[in-house]
Amino acid sequence: DYPSEERLAELRLKLGIPDGSTILTTISRIDPKKDLVTMLRSFRLVLDSEPGTYLLIAGGGFADYGQRLKDETERLGLGDHVRFLGFRHDVSDILALCDVSLLSSVTEGLPNAILESMLFAKPVVATKVGGVPELIDHGVEGYLVDSGDSEDFSKWIIDLIRNPVRRE
Repeated sequence: DYPSEERLAELRLKLGIPDGSTILTTISRIDPKKDLVTMLRSFRLVLDSEPGTYLLIAGGGFADYGQRLKDETERLGLGDHVRFLGFRHDVSDILALCDVSLLSSVTEGLPNAILESMLFAKPVVATKVGGVPELIDHGVEGYLVDSGDSEDFSKWIIDLIRNPVRRE
C-alpha cells in the first residue's frame, strides 16, 4: 500500500526535512561493494548547486564501513543534509517520500532496490554494473553511469532535480 500523505508528512518531519526539499534515497546494504563514498562525493556536488536537497541512506551492514561513511559525510560538510537511517521496516514509506532513487554499487546482481523504486515510479540514477542495465534504459527509467564517477552521477541527479516533468 502507498502510504498516506499524513504518514509521509509525519516521516518528513521526523527526519527533519523541510517541505519543498528534494529527497534522494538509497536503500542499500552498508557495504564497500555499494561504494557509498562515491555517492557522498556526488551528493557534495549536487548540494553545491541544489542546496535544498537531502540524502537518505537506509540499510544495515558493516559498522566499520558505516563509520567511514559518517566520517566522510562530516569531512565533506554534508552533516545537515544526510540522514543515516539504519535498517528500516518502512522501506516503502522511505521510497514513497523520495524524489530520486540512487544506487552506486561497483558490483550487483539484479538489485531489489531498483525494482522497489520502480514499483513507486521513482527515477533511478545507478551505476551500470551487473544486471542494472537490464532494468534501466538510460533516459527512460533513469540514468546509468560508470561506477566511481561522482561527477557524472551528480550531473544526472541534478538533471532530474531541475526537470520535474522528466522525473515524473
